[in-house]
Amino acid sequence: MILPALSIRQPWAALIALGLKDVENRSWSPPTKYLNVPVLIHAAARKCPWEPDYSRRGSSMPVWQAAQLAYNRTTGQLLPWHTLNPMSQALDLGGIVGVATISFFMRATDPDVRISPWCEPGKWWWKVSNALPLRFWPCPGRLGFFQVDYPYPLQEAA
Repeated sequence: MILPALSIRQPWAALIALGLKDVENRSWSPPTKYLNVPVLIHAAARKCPWEPDYSRRGSSMPVWQAAQLAYNRTTGQLLPWHTLNPMSQALDLGGIVGVATISFFMRATDPDVRISPWCEPGKWWWKVSNALPLRFWPCPGRLGFFQVDYPYPLQEAA
């Protein structure tokens, strides 16, 4: 089945596929033809850097702390440590890890308004819904949207 795919670095790809991260932040708006259709989540070949002093652009905390804080604010719970463990080798890289729908997108105009704790100021916010982890399928990624022939049924969760 040929579907559009979007490459995202780990651990963000896994968090989206598991339904734990509901917004993808990008510097560009998605083409409207990809709204409300299944989009495969591709885990990039390179992980997000995990050096102890690494932090997202403009953020004052390491990536794993920001993810934990955002998830806690959203759900009142803490993420299971294995989803954020910087030493974990369990996160798949370089292939399809899930499927989701981009239900709408918007750009921040008011710094006090956010649709999710995952929103980054000044970015396009892509609202992600109907996320489902899938059986891993290795394939090369690309910038932007690209087509992937995924061989398994989409209902077959990982």
